Amino acid sequence: MDVKQITEAVAKALIPEISKLGSRMDRMEGRMEEMSSRLTDMNGRISDMNGRMLGLEQQMTYINQRLDDTNNRIDKFREELTLQIDGVREELSQQIGETNKRIDRLYEVIVRREEHKSLDRRVLGLEKKVREIEEKIAA
Repeated sequence: MDVKQITEAVAKALIPEISKLGSRMDRMEGRMEEMSSRLTDMNGRISDMNGRMLGLEQQMTYINQRLDDTNNRIDKFREELTLQIDGVREELSQQIGETNKRIDRLYEVIVRREEHKSLDRRVLGLEKKVREIEEKIAA
């Protein structure tokens, strides 16, 4: 066999295989381009989602700051209200104490009046008896 025949035999055997490999490579390139396109789309979506998440994070930070401010105002209001309640409680305690003193004095006055009326009746009764005795002595 000469070289030309060997070359032709090898070419006959290899050309269909090389042709198959070429078509396989063409399909692989198509798939690679398709995957590249999908990856580009996914990267776009991921980038878009990252932007949205950053926006949400900023909103959450803003909301948390507002909540902290509101909590601080509530705490301040609670302290002021507690001070006012304590002041009113103290004032009421003083007024109740003063009212109790007045009631005690009023009770003492009422008791003295009753004692005075009782003494007045007794004196009147004694004066009446003294007059009766004087009248008996004079008669």
